[in-house]
Amino acid sequence: METIIFFGGLLALILFVWHLAATEDRVRRAVGTALWVIALSTCIIATYPLHKTIRLGLDLKGGSSFLIELDGDVSPTALQQAVEVVRKRVDNLGVAEPIIQPVGERRIIVQMPGLSDENIQTTRNQLSRVAQLEFRLVHPDSAAELAKIDGGGPVPIGYEVMKTTQKDDAGKEQESRYVVKRRAEMSGKHVSRAYHAFGAIGESYVSLEFKPEGKELFGRITEQNVGRQLAIVLDGELKSAPRINEAIYGGHAQITGDFTPQEATELSSVLENPLDTPVRIVEERTVAATLGKDSIRSGVIASAIGFAGVIVFMVWYYHFSGVVAILTLLANFIILFGLMAQFHFTLTLPGIAGVILTAGMAVDANVLIYERVREEIAAGKALGPSIIGGFNKAFSAIIDSNLTTIITAIIMFYLGSGPVRGFAVTLTLGIVGTLFGALILGRNIFDWALAKNVMRAFTAKRFLINPRFDLLRYRWYAIAFSLVILVAGAVSFKTRGESALGVDFAGGEAVTLTAAVQTDIAAVRRAVADAGLGYATIQAQHGGAGQRESFVIRTKFGDGQKAADALSRALPGAGFSLGSIDSVGPVVGKELLAKSAVALILGLFGILIYVTIRFEMSFAVGGIVALFHDVAIVLAAFSLTGQEISLTVIGAVLGIAGFSINDTIVIFDRVRECLRNSEKGTLYELMNRALNETLSRTILTNLTVFITVLSLVFFGGPMLRDFSFAWLVGAIAGSYSTLFIASPIVLWWTGGSDEWLRREVAKTEEEKLATA
Repeated sequence: METIIFFGGLLALILFVWHLAATEDRVRRAVGTALWVIALSTCIIATYPLHKTIRLGLDLKGGSSFLIELDGDVSPTALQQAVEVVRKRVDNLGVAEPIIQPVGERRIIVQMPGLSDENIQTTRNQLSRVAQLEFRLVHPDSAAELAKIDGGGPVPIGYEVMKTTQKDDAGKEQESRYVVKRRAEMSGKHVSRAYHAFGAIGESYVSLEFKPEGKELFGRITEQNVGRQLAIVLDGELKSAPRINEAIYGGHAQITGDFTPQEATELSSVLENPLDTPVRIVEERTVAATLGKDSIRSGVIASAIGFAGVIVFMVWYYHFSGVVAILTLLANFIILFGLMAQFHFTLTLPGIAGVILTAGMAVDANVLIYERVREEIAAGKALGPSIIGGFNKAFSAIIDSNLTTIITAIIMFYLGSGPVRGFAVTLTLGIVGTLFGALILGRNIFDWALAKNVMRAFTAKRFLINPRFDLLRYRWYAIAFSLVILVAGAVSFKTRGESALGVDFAGGEAVTLTAAVQTDIAAVRRAVADAGLGYATIQAQHGGAGQRESFVIRTKFGDGQKAADALSRALPGAGFSLGSIDSVGPVVGKELLAKSAVALILGLFGILIYVTIRFEMSFAVGGIVALFHDVAIVLAAFSLTGQEISLTVIGAVLGIAGFSINDTIVIFDRVRECLRNSEKGTLYELMNRALNETLSRTILTNLTVFITVLSLVFFGGPMLRDFSFAWLVGAIAGSYSTLFIASPIVLWWTGGSDEWLRREVAKTEEEKLATA
């Protein structure tokens, strides 16, 4: 299967290059068709079987729970360090959706969704292994000393005898013994990166890269001991003892030892993330889904209604072109799920909603192309040249708007960790699917339709024919309205304090209750909700044969006992006995929060640089201010309405940020076109013209988003309430910030001088041509 996927991907890449280079229409059509057939087929194969390639999250299916305990004296810093190390070991890409929380002063709860027996053992190894790596020198006369020891002589002072077993060329195991120094010359703390690599004959080993200080130290050790053997010891076990032939200042080393690919991958993960404090697994349980069947059903129905709504709207409005848009949307989903399968994604209910929400956003590229085609036809061009012109003129806006988002995602992935890395991966995969669907598949379908005379006219509904609204006239009203909301939100945050943050960020309590008889978890959920604790997370746990069923309820601080009392009153026949009420730390620790904040800030800086290069500084500032505005409006709305900010909300906010900058870039692309073509009028008039020319596209794109969001609001149930509310507010804020915030910022920055801005845009174009 992996071989088919590899060669399928390679063939798709070759066809993609051929498609770009093709000059004849006939060849480009044929290659384009082969490209999307191969690419989609490879992605479909990659998802088989779907239940194994993409796991369902803890909220949908449950999984395995591990309670680990740190040994020795444990400081708060050591506990937090262990939490972050565990997160990196079990969720390096940020796509596994685990729950990792400190419990009390020395324990950590780790819950992993849907693990197989093999994966459970892998997780055990990743959680409990300290991975203490040491580089020790072998005695210069090791063989002679071993002979003396075998004859009853003493082991040299400061040394010990260690042995390792490796296979020879015939596949037989051979034991080797060495006299090795007890004191290490260098430890694993100097390792910056560890990864699974393959040797010349396909054998697996672990490749190491050192930090700058480690690189220098390793170089000195090897330089001073040329000709001696250097033992590589992991957790007290000798792995290999290669001979030092020369000084090694390259900062690289290898660990060999008859590893399987899985063992090498596991070892790489723990070496890259060493634990300062030893840990042990004290409890292991199977946990049920955190959501009830009714909540899951509501979420899936809401997502289906939203997707169906987008299909109906696009076909009704754009007719044949709408059908093409839906086909590109389906291709987008196939590409997205195929790539997600390769990254072993875990899909949660908000994740499903987010994927469906991309249906509303992904059609933006199609709408942009179709509105450009309409303009070409209105200018008197024939159908074929109009479609080609529509694709060509929309290309720069589509590429620029998506590249700004990809740049942010790359920076977030490189510098962030945990959920932020997961969001960056999802965002990038979604963009790849969108670009493939609109620019490859969509264009190919239109090429065939024109060549076979299937499409004889471009038909579509239309509204806002040549609008001439003075939209910028209302900018001060919009800015004043936004300032009122933002100031009120800031005051609300200050007043509410930590109560504005959910358990994900503030921590809380975990109540463990054991039932004397089998108890329906739906009844437990109802009893907790009736007590005013509807926000609480409830899980059933099974410890194995002979153990009674227990429930863990996670609440805010101070609500744990309230939840226990409510269950005892509501379900007296269950015979609940209180096991414990433990304080649990936040899912998002300070280190993760700090790293994520730095990644986001640098991501915004990346947008600033890219937009400045592609457009001009004033456009970059306008786009960044609008993005900040939209995110701040959403957070302010949550605080003002008394709701809590959770990880799900942050995920929605990050998505809104991508939507916001995308929308703004499309408008700026039209303004740049007006300036580049030296159209008459002041900068104020040119901006109003650009806003009006793209107004129908802005409204149509937002309508498709609203269709999916409103379906989640009305049919998604309480579990998707926060997610859908965030997107509803964000979509509204993003719509008017592009019109009334971003464009006025450009006006203010340039002082309204169209001549100055024309010169700056012309200068940018000349610089791009000079470097091309």
